[in-house]
Order: sequence, then C-alpha cells, then structure tokens
Amino acid sequence: MQVDESATVDFFIVLGNELYLISVSANSKIAKMFNYLKLRYPETHSVLKRISIISCYKQCKFYKSKNPVIISDDLDDTDVVQQFLDEHNWTEKSPHKSLKALGSELRNDHVYLVVKPLELEDPAIENVRKQDEELLRHLQVTVSKLQSWTTPDVEHSLNGGTWLINNQERPDSIAEIEDRLDRAPTYAVPNTDPPSYVDPLRGCYQAQTRQPLQLHPVD
Repeated sequence: MQVDESATVDFFIVLGNELYLISVSANSKIAKMFNYLKLRYPETHSVLKRISIISCYKQCKFYKSKNPVIISDDLDDTDVVQQFLDEHNWTEKSPHKSLKALGSELRNDHVYLVVKPLELEDPAIENVRKQDEELLRHLQVTVSKLQSWTTPDVEHSLNGGTWLINNQERPDSIAEIEDRLDRAPTYAVPNTDPPSYVDPLRGCYQAQTRQPLQLHPVD
C-alpha cells in the first residue's frame, strides 16, 4: 500500500518508560520524532534536556520493532512498553531515513519506534574509567531487558561477588571495608617550614620560598 506523502500519520513511540503519540507528515524523516517529542511533550525535557535537536543524530539511537506492538484496550501502557522493550525485537534505523523505513502503513494503534538517548557519562564515572577500568567493571550491572531490574540480573552481574541483604552478617573482608569507610579521615601533614640558608652578602639567614601544603591520606 502506497503512503500519501502529503498526509499526516499518527502512531506511538517509546521514550524511557513512556508511550508518546506522534502526529507528523508521512514524508518526515525518523529524526523528526525527536523534534516532535521535545517540542510537544515538555515532560520529556528531563530525559532530552542535554541533547539539542541538531545533535540528536549523534546522541540518540532509533530502533524499529520487528513486530510492532498493538495498543489494546485490555493492556495498560506499562504492559505495552514492557512488550516493546525487548531488545531482541529491535532493528536500528538511521535518523536520516524516512518513515517508510518503519513500514508501508503506520497505524495509530501500534508502537513502531523507540528513541534511546545515548548515555552522557558523568565526569566522576569517566574519571574512574580512566583510573581503574577493573574497578568500574565490578561496579556495573548488566540487565537483560531495558528498564528492567530482576534478581537474575543482579546474580549474573555479581561476577564472583556476594549478594547481601539488610541485617545479614557481613563477611570479615566486607566488614573491614565498611569499618574503614566509617572512620574519620586522617592526614599526614608534612613539615612545610622552609629551610634557611646563609646570605653571604648580608651575613644573615634567609627563608626559602614556602611551598604549597600537600595532604596525604593515611590509612
């Protein structure tokens, strides 16, 4: 079925855990979905605020569902979103492509697209990555389904670690770490008083330039 390029098409897309109804020209590019979200849905600003319309081509990924999800009256929006967030059902689409890449006919009761902003790494995380990649690897948790956190996900990501619940007795190794973290920090303060030297012309002692104070943590 040929799509009338002058017509308007209505369909749903997913951003985060929410469904959004899109109404755009049938001749629009996929990137137009980002523009529409940012301009028509103020509540998306908390997710998209750090991404400009111009940079969305590089800072967002757009995925088409291999099997578009129908929105039926007997399903809550949450259930619809959970069905759609199975990444095995996704095919990445270039934002430069037209809506024809999503299907020959777009229906207003189906979800066809997910918009996924790329993670902008926090400077603190970026610093840990540079300083200790092995530590960062142990701090990360991989989930099997986007926006989902299950017990198997946690157990799979332990990588030899131990999962402890509240009030459970800590192993000695963890108890020692917790004890050290609870201690007030102490510092070794080096002697920064500058040494003196004899000025041969004046016959007196002159102090050298004082250096900045540097504190060194002491365990």
